[in-house]
Amino acid sequence: LQIQGMDPSHVCLFETILLSNWFNEYTFNPSDTANICCNSGLLHTILSKHDGSSITIEYDGEPDTLNISLEATKSSDFNKYFKMPLINFDYELMFIPESEYAADFSICAKKISDITSQMLPFGDDVTINCGEESISLKTDGISGDMLVTVSTDDLTEYSIGDGVELTYSLTYIAKMCLTNKLTEEITFSLHPELPMRILYDLHDGSFIKFYLAPKCSDN
Repeated sequence: LQIQGMDPSHVCLFETILLSNWFNEYTFNPSDTANICCNSGLLHTILSKHDGSSITIEYDGEPDTLNISLEATKSSDFNKYFKMPLINFDYELMFIPESEYAADFSICAKKISDITSQMLPFGDDVTINCGEESISLKTDGISGDMLVTVSTDDLTEYSIGDGVELTYSLTYIAKMCLTNKLTEEITFSLHPELPMRILYDLHDGSFIKFYLAPKCSDN
């Protein structure tokens, strides 16, 4: 299962690959359309109501709706069934080539999630500086400044060529780090001429990747 999506302002892209072994049951009929398009916000709303239920997602042919069943696993819960309208959108999956980055580091998923959440009240943007001995994250605004330094000893992996300092939307990064329960570590890859990549390695070939364009300087 391959999923791609982009925000309305076209500064953020995500891609997910989930191999069939991620599911209790996975079947695909070659006579059915391979690509469907839906509203990700509505899909999130439906799936957030699962309460530990067994989730079944299915469609046939060239559908107008996606059928989602949340079947209770406890006798005290209730089954829920949804028909979600699909979007008629002329869209092709994009090929995202592998690239060499100027800096890569892996950090505890919960720690980076806590850091970005704590920074949100202080500013809209975050500047990430990758140096030889540490990385730093800084934000500033009318409420004040916040600077966090992380020693390379606290990183699982760290590689850097030249020093890198880039600024990104803090709001986007904080949202990308909210899914920290999926993996113990998150890998960040930065380059002055490429969007930042945030990787959740789900093992065995499955993954979630976010790509975020840096903020342009006003100078």
